[in-house]
Amino acid sequence: MPGLYVYPEKVKMESVREYDIPFDDFRKYLFHEDSNLPEGYVGSLGYPSFASKDKGSRIIKRMIDRMISECHDFLKPSCQR
Repeated sequence: MPGLYVYPEKVKMESVREYDIPFDDFRKYLFHEDSNLPEGYVGSLGYPSFASKDKGSRIIKRMIDRMISECHDFLKPSCQR
């Protein structure tokens, strides 16, 4: 989704393929217990056809807000923490 906001010209929505994996099967990848790609993996999980530029914008803006907040907290003098 963020790609549609940041680089819309590079996203080929006509090439999107849906691929879902049960959470129990995905758990080993999520926690880095296995680094081999799941059988049938096509580059994304879930339903990329539901992606939109607006959703990508919201994700990116939240990430930026969170990074600014984390930096602000980190840079506060220790007496203000």
